[in-house]
Amino acid sequence: MTILNNLINILFKNKQTIITYKDEYKEAIRRTKRLKLKLPNVDINDEIFLNKKFKEAFDGVINKYSFQTKDLYLRCYDFNYNIKKVLDNQLEYNFMYTIGYIEIDGEPYFKSTEEDLLKMIKHEQADYNLDGIKIHVWLTLPSMEIIDFTLSTTLNNIFSNIPKGGVIMRHADANNYIKYKPLLIGDDFFKKIKVF
Repeated sequence: MTILNNLINILFKNKQTIITYKDEYKEAIRRTKRLKLKLPNVDINDEIFLNKKFKEAFDGVINKYSFQTKDLYLRCYDFNYNIKKVLDNQLEYNFMYTIGYIEIDGEPYFKSTEEDLLKMIKHEQADYNLDGIKIHVWLTLPSMEIIDFTLSTTLNNIFSNIPKGGVIMRHADANNYIKYKPLLIGDDFFKKIKVF
């Protein structure tokens, strides 16, 4: 039995807990409530939305609009707020406005902590730095697939080898190089700090 117990200890001692986007999203829901922000209708399921039918409908809506770099660069909060309204009105999906930050190869970008968010709410104003609010916004589908209109254009100004204007559409856990880290769900945070 000792050999078996040693083997089990070796196998499970090095096992790391894997935290999925869904886990972080559920924590973002709890954080939204904890900060006394209005939580929109949240739907989480395992249905795959980013399929051919979705992409055709999505493209049909998006192709009606023309976007310029100035519409996207460091405009994630208001651009996604406005495009969410368009998508909600024309497509039958629950696009969830998601506030957080990203990590690129483990390095955080646009990161605010819960304490930072609470401070902004209490002072009813945004904590601006030279590049705007230290936060990123994207849309999340109930399947935990993400749609990010602005990140590639913003990152192009940091890393010139990333093309401008590309829409990122994928499951949030599909890429370990760029990880999305949700902090809050819904747009009430921006209303509280008087951005909207």
